[in-house]
Amino acid sequence: VAAVLVLIVGIVVLYKGDFSQEKNVLKLTQGVIPALLPGTNKAILHLADGRELILNDALRAKIETKEGVVEVDSMGVVYGIKVDSVATEKVQEYHVMTIPRGGEFHLTLADGTQVWLNSETELRFPVHFAGGERKVYLKGEAYFDVTEDAARPFVVETSMGDIKVLGTSFNVRDYEDEREVVTTLETGKVMYVSGNTREKVTLNPGYQVLEKESSPVEVRKVDPLQYTGWREGKYVFEDVALEDIMRTLCRWYDIDVVYAN
Repeated sequence: VAAVLVLIVGIVVLYKGDFSQEKNVLKLTQGVIPALLPGTNKAILHLADGRELILNDALRAKIETKEGVVEVDSMGVVYGIKVDSVATEKVQEYHVMTIPRGGEFHLTLADGTQVWLNSETELRFPVHFAGGERKVYLKGEAYFDVTEDAARPFVVETSMGDIKVLGTSFNVRDYEDEREVVTTLETGKVMYVSGNTREKVTLNPGYQVLEKESSPVEVRKVDPLQYTGWREGKYVFEDVALEDIMRTLCRWYDIDVVYAN
């Protein structure tokens, strides 16, 4: 009986000792490493008249401009255009939406096209689309669900080339530090036109066009979820280098990563 009691007491002491050490380690860890918070809805909208709006989930606003009304709520930004202003406007007014690190935002353009903007992204777009095409300018990453208009193709201009569509959904990635433009088609059909070689590539759903600096345009079949999942809060990686994975997570969690080796 004495031997059994000694054994039980020994086990309890060992268990309590390990547990207290674990608590100390956890406290130390929590004190050194701050909590990593995922991205949230936040953006800055630069209006054509010079005003800037800080956008987030809490903001509810209806902003009057000379072109129409900009409505902001938890679902994003929606543009409503005055018909008479479109008829009299001779020069297109442009707005710019910028997304900081750790942010994202949803935007509905004047033609009904929906745009999801990822972290560290800038989109320059006209308040209303005039002329024979609907053109926007992108730096960073965005997912487009384009309203069909056979008479006016939708064009996304990137640092290396243009993506032209009529009505479709696709993802464009053009970050300055990655030095490549990646366009992934989910539905419909798009044409990519290289700004360097003027080469034209038409994509079908499930395919991607990739252009790097001083390299030929490459077309490959992919799983679109790996490139569009971020819109639904999912980051999917397969056969991706650690540095590339961490670069993406740095934008989403607003962190910096240092490699010791």
